[in-house]
Amino acid sequence: MSTPYYYLVTDIINLSANEFIKLAPNPFINQLNLDFVIKGYQRLNLEVFDLATGMKKASMQNLTPGMPIYLGQLSTGTYYVRVSSKDGKINYQFKMIKL
Repeated sequence: MSTPYYYLVTDIINLSANEFIKLAPNPFINQLNLDFVIKGYQRLNLEVFDLATGMKKASMQNLTPGMPIYLGQLSTGTYYVRVSSKDGKINYQFKMIKL
């Protein structure tokens, strides 16, 4: 049997040289960290969908950069996390794994 290997992957969407959206870590256990820099936006919304069923499992509004997001209520599995702005101009998805 081989030794367990633990790794840390960060999902980053680079919008331009100075703008990004980042969710980390992936895979996560109970908490994700959202960080972003987007000109004209200080707050974003987040929705979590179960990949297997497509059902919405969590929704949070008006998140600011650097906020920890507690998702301990989710069961182990794969999820789509949608990050969007209130006006709908920002809309990106991340595929995240909960251990």
